[in-house]
Amino acid sequence: MINLLLIWSIILWFFKAASLVLLDFFTYVFSFVICLFVTKKEESEVTGFPSMLPGKPREFLVKPLIWFQSTDAPLDEFWYGDYPHKLKNKYDQAYYDSHWWLRYRMRLSWLWRNPAYGFGTRMGFLDRDIVMASVSDNEKDWKSGKNVSSHWIFTNSDGGIGWCYRAQFYYYKTHCLEMYLGYKILGDTIKNRKLVAMQLTPFRSYP
Repeated sequence: MINLLLIWSIILWFFKAASLVLLDFFTYVFSFVICLFVTKKEESEVTGFPSMLPGKPREFLVKPLIWFQSTDAPLDEFWYGDYPHKLKNKYDQAYYDSHWWLRYRMRLSWLWRNPAYGFGTRMGFLDRDIVMASVSDNEKDWKSGKNVSSHWIFTNSDGGIGWCYRAQFYYYKTHCLEMYLGYKILGDTIKNRKLVAMQLTPFRSYP
């Protein structure tokens, strides 16, 4: 029975991934407009995670559009978070606070980095009493230069079945094909869900 449920889960994930690809494209194309509609709120009240800057309102997309941004971080995270950007080296906090164009540019950078992230959360696997049904965990060899693949199959109390597949296949020295598919069982639970994973990187390189 679990095999049939797993097959259905894979098919369902495929349609979710295809939808997210379209939503990613839509976000890239219309990000210049989407980033105009912003409100400020306490970070922890929106994300459910501790605020990086308690008491300082952070930027978020307005409610009808919030699914286009990451659900675990504000829209201005590129400026306040530990993310390299040439503009952060050129301008200081005072300039950022007093120049709208720079704040707008940082919103775009974050949205481009995590397009349609909220939809990926909403389509994720419900993290409710997850139980592992099958595990092949070779994570100790991740980024080691060796070919490695791992899988997880899991269920929740609602009777749903989810899966995760991660692999690195090296084809030339430090260069590899990297895959992360299914649901991010290894990642954080956001909004009570494990996010949809749809990473396929053919030119990843590790020293």
